Amino acid sequence: MNQDLPKKGEPLVFFDVETLPAEENDPIWALLTVEEGFDREELRKRTALNAPLGRAWMIGMAIGADEPTIFEGDGSVEAEKPVLEAFWEAIKDLDDPWWIGHNIEGYDIPFLQVRSLHHEMPHLARKLGRQSTKLWERRTLDTMKLWPRTGGDRSSWREGLRGIGKLGTICAVLGIDRQDGVLGAQVYEAWLAGDREGVRKHLDLDIRQVRSVFKRLFPIL
Repeated sequence: MNQDLPKKGEPLVFFDVETLPAEENDPIWALLTVEEGFDREELRKRTALNAPLGRAWMIGMAIGADEPTIFEGDGSVEAEKPVLEAFWEAIKDLDDPWWIGHNIEGYDIPFLQVRSLHHEMPHLARKLGRQSTKLWERRTLDTMKLWPRTGGDRSSWREGLRGIGKLGTICAVLGIDRQDGVLGAQVYEAWLAGDREGVRKHLDLDIRQVRSVFKRLFPIL
């Protein structure tokens, strides 16, 4: 790797974010056009992956070997900022922490940064990492990128095979207990059904899985 690794005593933050799509009356969603042939409602449901449109429902985290903590709202737009504020209170005094998770560089971190800026919380966006920082100087350890992959692994999605780089697949390879119940793609349906406990359980297990994967990967970093 072209970056330093955590040294003894440096804080490690394992975390994951669960998000919801734009509400039907979201003014930003209303600004966007949908090409002919696409179902607008189906596209709206997928906006949980789009930081300008989606919203953070729950944030799970664990510092080092601590038990996971979950910050959550009711899923409404109004409840998002208090969730971000609770997360900030938990990490604000950590000195230059390392952020560890699965696909956090491609999703969780930029998502939270955009939502933080939306709620006028630049201090949280900055804590998660400066945009100007060189890639090899960032304090992130993304297990999706750290996992060794062959050329076949990398091209599998183009050949119709999905899931090679998913956390569940990696856990299966390493013999780490996999999850059942609510999974990432089912979070919105769980919210509609009022299954908050199922999503909490998913977040808790996700953090524990990432921590186990990271421990197994650390000797080869």
